[in-house]
Amino acid sequence: MNKLGALRHNYALVEVPRSLWNNAKPGFIVQYAYFKLSKLNTEKVEAEENVDDVLESWQGWNELYALIRIHKQVIKSLQTLQRTEALGSVQVETVLHLEGVARNMNSPDRRFKSEFPHQRSKFGRILYSPVLHWYWACLLRSPFLKALCVLTAFMSGLVVWRRPVLSIFANILNVAKHNN
Repeated sequence: MNKLGALRHNYALVEVPRSLWNNAKPGFIVQYAYFKLSKLNTEKVEAEENVDDVLESWQGWNELYALIRIHKQVIKSLQTLQRTEALGSVQVETVLHLEGVARNMNSPDRRFKSEFPHQRSKFGRILYSPVLHWYWACLLRSPFLKALCVLTAFMSGLVVWRRPVLSIFANILNVAKHNN
């Protein structure tokens, strides 16, 4: 494995536990969600400006080959705009949910109250009640993600451990190498 590949591999082994740990912190995920929403909004504005620019340049051309090129630019610009609008909508829902979690953290009745409730079937409402939703979102999610972080950090350590060979994966490879 070359040095760049090793760096990517080691980065991935560290990034998964770090990501889980950061996602276990409610304040961090709300700030990060706002950051992503702001970034997507900037991309959307740039995409809208790009569509406008391409459409303006289209009006000035009358040659067939130039029209084909501009047509491709219009399609690409519109796809970029639609992508950023869709991602922006998803991010707005994420931000609203995270704000709801923050509001419900100190709820004395331990029932999750959302300003924008999801439409669920009767079975879904029974299976995932507001009480269960509160316990998961406000009480259990953070410790669960932290425990998952510790577990993935431990597994990452097993993967990169050299001597003595403790890695399950390295032992499997050594057994396969000796058998062949």
